[in-house]
Amino acid sequence: MKEFSSLSGPWIGQSMQGGFRLSETIDLKIRGNSFTGFGSDSDGEFELVGEYDPADSMVSIVRTYAFAPKNPSQVGYPFIYVGRWTGDYVAGRWMMSTNPGEGDRFEMWPESPEELSISQFTEIEEPMAR
Repeated sequence: MKEFSSLSGPWIGQSMQGGFRLSETIDLKIRGNSFTGFGSDSDGEFELVGEYDPADSMVSIVRTYAFAPKNPSQVGYPFIYVGRWTGDYVAGRWMMSTNPGEGDRFEMWPESPEELSISQFTEIEEPMAR
């Protein structure tokens, strides 16, 4: 089991939204039980702040879009993410801050060197277009 507080760096995530799975990349800076970060997904670029509680492994995040070309009204709007650290990933639910009933599932995990190697290998092995 990995210690959450030691996992600063690149993370990968997925969120369900409107029946679709959206992928995201995140860069976390973890200091003790608090963290900050930034990332991007198909909706735009965001910043986040969060807390980790080692007593119950709960993770709480407030995520705010800084740039959202598809939906500019999301810029500055706080989205709430609440999940649990399993030792390998965080899984939970995201919700709108003004309407907690609206939201869906999310997962995020530290990007591993193996994942990076596999994705680079896949890119190299693809046939070249003529």
